[in-house]
Amino acid sequence: MNNNDSGSSNPASGKARILGGRRPVVFILICGIAACLWMAHREPRYHGEPASFWLNHMGSTKETEEAVAAFKGMRKPGVLYLVRTIEANPSTPRAYHESWAHKLAESRISRFLPESFLKKLSNQAPPIDRRERALSILRMLGPAAEPALPGLMRQFNAVVNAHTRWEYEYWDMVSVLEAMGDLKAQYVPDLIKAVQSDWEQTIVAGVNLLGSIGPKAKDTVPVLLERMQGTDWWLSNSVAEAVWKIDRRTNIALEIFTNNLTLARTGSKTDALGFLGAMGPAAQPATGMVLRILFNSNINERWPAANIHDRWPAAKTLSQIDPALFKSTMAELNKDVPTKVQRLVELVDRTNDFGRMRLFEALAMYGVDAKSALPTLIEFLKTPPPSGNLSGLVWGAKQEAINVLAEIGPDAQPAVPALIAFLRAKGIDRYPLEICRALRNIGPGAAEAVPELKRLLQGNNEAFRFTAALALASVAPQEKTNLAPILRRLEKDAKNKDDLRLACQAEVALWRLGLEPTPPLSEMMSPGQPWPPDTVQLLGDIGPAAKSALPYVEQILNAKRWEDIMSSRMAAIAIRKIDPQEADKLGLPGILALP
Repeated sequence: MNNNDSGSSNPASGKARILGGRRPVVFILICGIAACLWMAHREPRYHGEPASFWLNHMGSTKETEEAVAAFKGMRKPGVLYLVRTIEANPSTPRAYHESWAHKLAESRISRFLPESFLKKLSNQAPPIDRRERALSILRMLGPAAEPALPGLMRQFNAVVNAHTRWEYEYWDMVSVLEAMGDLKAQYVPDLIKAVQSDWEQTIVAGVNLLGSIGPKAKDTVPVLLERMQGTDWWLSNSVAEAVWKIDRRTNIALEIFTNNLTLARTGSKTDALGFLGAMGPAAQPATGMVLRILFNSNINERWPAANIHDRWPAAKTLSQIDPALFKSTMAELNKDVPTKVQRLVELVDRTNDFGRMRLFEALAMYGVDAKSALPTLIEFLKTPPPSGNLSGLVWGAKQEAINVLAEIGPDAQPAVPALIAFLRAKGIDRYPLEICRALRNIGPGAAEAVPELKRLLQGNNEAFRFTAALALASVAPQEKTNLAPILRRLEKDAKNKDDLRLACQAEVALWRLGLEPTPPLSEMMSPGQPWPPDTVQLLGDIGPAAKSALPYVEQILNAKRWEDIMSSRMAAIAIRKIDPQEADKLGLPGILALP
């Protein structure tokens, strides 16, 4: 008898057989889940490159356009990759020091900074913010980014439910949601909850998003109007804009926007002007108020000067709500120049140094047409400051007066003695750059300044040596035999230090002496240089020979950045000196000649 009963049942061994039989199934199941997860998170590709490549590819305008096209081509997988990128890179404070570093390097102050420090600033590359880039691409995709909507709304609601102040970066997310238009209609209850929040930032975000939905959010108008009661200009502007977009409540929008135009704060005017412009001809009842802002010249107002910051938005708004009136108004600005110059001159003795600075900035826009202001400018330069101190606003006003002389050019010859005395005065040895430029533009008529220019040429300050050499090349071209080796050495030293700015100045001086066939226009228009104000000013001083640089200069003019109004004014002046006919076509100086 066989004691090994094959028919007997062993529970343990049976269980092992069962598990053993299932092991391949379990293994396959686990592998399948892992594969699905890997596939879900695997980067989509476009033209053979992964999504991360295209995200890092962003940089120039062309590169950014290519990146947006790539993610558009990836469709839903590309959009979801961007959402995962945003979720994996939480909001962090932006590197403001990077932007300020570049702004400082581009400013007029840069001419007084050590070259090594300036080079470090200009070469400083901001870190890549993957979250910001992902949001930027989604915003540019607009409705095509619809697959991102659930993920972005989850993040939006998380902020709303946290009952806390918004980080600045969350507004990027709001701008993405706004770009999706009425696709958000299904999330109206969430947005109403935001509007009923206790935090103003959250309320404004909800209001803006409801407004971007348009007519599909019509049922929310009563909630919005209720929220507007007793609010400040920021929220009231936002509510009025939203109500206009949703239900075309013209009277309500006009009442709110025009009321906010009367407030002293610059932001209230700027926002209201933008919203009125978006209304188009429906906002024509506000034309009178827009014109008052356009021509407001409260020259004694300290920074921030609301009339300067609001002037360009006011001009744009006028062009949108009444194109015919805008055209006639702009044409009127450039008529009867002598009378306009005289009005500016008459105000010089009636204001403080801040006001004088503003008046001289406006006078410089008229160039040689401002020569009737010479007696006033000369007298102002001769008048010592009350405390003998040439710092701050006092120097600023003197500096702008000298700049007017530089723009008047050879006709400013009567001011040469005052400029020489100013150059010799104690306490201003840090500020000869503007004086040398004025002497340079006056030309041979400033011959009596040659000894002082030679004194600067022998000094230790490299920037002053360059500007003195540039002036001498114009004032005393007969000395080119002596100037040529000095300029060649300065040019070589500048290039060895990678200071293209100073090297170009030396080359321009050599060109004036006939020792270079052409001025260095291509180098001066290099997009990598952080010194557009100096570049534009020098291009203007070159004159008609710089005609090929007009597109570059006009690009700076058309940027219309009031935070850097001097660049815009320098661009306008340069265009007038390079090609007066082009300046006339562009309507220059126009509103730039308003103080």
